[in-house]
Amino acid sequence: MVVTSISFFIACEDNRMDGMVKDKVYLVQSGVQEVYVNYRDFADYTVTVYKSGIGEQTANVSIEVDEETLKVYNEEENTSFEIIPDVCYSISKTNFDFSTSTVSYKSLITFDGDISDEKKNVLPLKLHVDGNVDVNETSSRMILIPILE
Repeated sequence: MVVTSISFFIACEDNRMDGMVKDKVYLVQSGVQEVYVNYRDFADYTVTVYKSGIGEQTANVSIEVDEETLKVYNEEENTSFEIIPDVCYSISKTNFDFSTSTVSYKSLITFDGDISDEKKNVLPLKLHVDGNVDVNETSSRMILIPILE
């Protein structure tokens, strides 16, 4: 009986984590996004940062204006966009402290149509992560293109 009990506990494997994926962060709306801005008005765009996976890791995530993202886009698309001046937009929150149970944060980007000009200025953004959480590279960058109406 004792031998049977010991054999039972030794033979049992914990398979609960099979098929589970490690935590990753990404932008819900990645890639190129157009934001329509009326002249002499403001336009808001909500950026959502999401953490998926089994929820074992904490992470400090930030959204950063990224020149490299714009450079690569301009080369691939044969365009000549420039980074929009700082005075033409504001970002409500750029740093996010993800706990093990936190799955998303939102940040509001506001474009000012009164001081934006008609040049092809864009806002290229990239996720940066401090911690043991991976970044989903295919969804870690976005370019916001303000379209003046």
